[in-house]
Amino acid sequence: MQVVEVQGTLPRLKALGVRVAVDDFGTGYANLAYLKQYPVDVLKIDRSFTAGVAGSHPTTQRDEALVEAVIQLAHALELEVTVEGVETQEQVEFVRRCGGECGATGQAAPNLPRALGHWSKNRP
Repeated sequence: MQVVEVQGTLPRLKALGVRVAVDDFGTGYANLAYLKQYPVDVLKIDRSFTAGVAGSHPTTQRDEALVEAVIQLAHALELEVTVEGVETQEQVEFVRRCGGECGATGQAAPNLPRALGHWSKNRP
């Protein structure tokens, strides 16, 4: 879909009550221009930024600075923000301290992989 089509379609969808989220923000095509061009409601920070948060990785300080800055940017634009890939309690606490929400993770749904494995084995 071309930019002009998207700019015309998204406002009509929003008028119907559809909420618009930018997924995997910070990677690939999900960039700052989207926040300017489109009527976005939710910003979802990609999990690649989360791996080093609240840990002892060499990139921890940089990852934390990036996640915190994007959360602040989202709030300044009055957007909801979800941080994907949060796996530890320390990461949950960091994201919440910064004012973000955690996406579906091992913390949020620890039995999901087991449940999916059970479901797939018992399918007809």
